[in-house]
Amino acid sequence: MKTSIVKMILPMGVFALAVTGAFASHTVNVAKKAAPAPIQGWVQVAGACNQSVQCSNTGNILCKTNANQQVFGKDEAGDCAVELYRASN
Repeated sequence: MKTSIVKMILPMGVFALAVTGAFASHTVNVAKKAAPAPIQGWVQVAGACNQSVQCSNTGNILCKTNANQQVFGKDEAGDCAVELYRASN
């Protein structure tokens, strides 16, 4: 009697553990994919693009330096014209 109960409950427990592990690992993978890759930001000084801070092309706040200068990304022509952002903390 005891062995038949163990034989029935043990596979259900293993299955429940497997399902829980699958959902937990899926959440971690989704969180890793959601983080945007950093993009090099550039500051315009006298018409030239000077390397500055790391920004992103997604977010809701304009990317700026500590001196409150707006940071841009380079377009196809190499000009500093693409607005960059940073995520709100």
